[in-house]
Amino acid sequence: MNTSFQAILTKITSERGLTLLDNPMKCNGLLQDYASGEFKREIRLFIQALEAGYHYELLASEDPEITKPVLITKFQDEYGTAKDAAEETIRVLALILKEAGKTDEEKLAEEIAAIEKMAEQGDVQAQYDLGVLLGKHNRFKEAFNWLEMAARERASFYISEQNAKKDEDSSASDKAS
Repeated sequence: MNTSFQAILTKITSERGLTLLDNPMKCNGLLQDYASGEFKREIRLFIQALEAGYHYELLASEDPEITKPVLITKFQDEYGTAKDAAEETIRVLALILKEAGKTDEEKLAEEIAAIEKMAEQGDVQAQYDLGVLLGKHNRFKEAFNWLEMAARERASFYISEQNAKKDEDSSASDKAS
């Protein structure tokens, strides 16, 4: 499974709630619709895991990190699933359950932290994206600072690019003379 399949699952469970996992047929239909014909293997394995009730075991577990290897082995034994496919299916299921349990504030804080790390390293697009994201959440002073930084970086790049072009043009005209 890859990040795209996980993103589809995250979107569906955030829109429909975790109770969707209690109805594997409905979940299968939504996955088929959202995946547009892709991820057939991943969908089949995920639905098998739901039908086996593995999500209930993860939710009931005090320590999902201990429960995951047990479920992986169970998945392999009960369905003849290859180890890597069983590991990936259980990993994604655990991540979906963990993600769904987070508050909107926790999700926002994680998103900001991830973008901020890139922005602090000078990624101009990340600086801009962070400014826009903070602005959407009424954190205007921080948003302004990041947007201003991105604008200055872009302006600086544009000016240095223009100066380099002028130098090339003057060198070419000097050689022509």
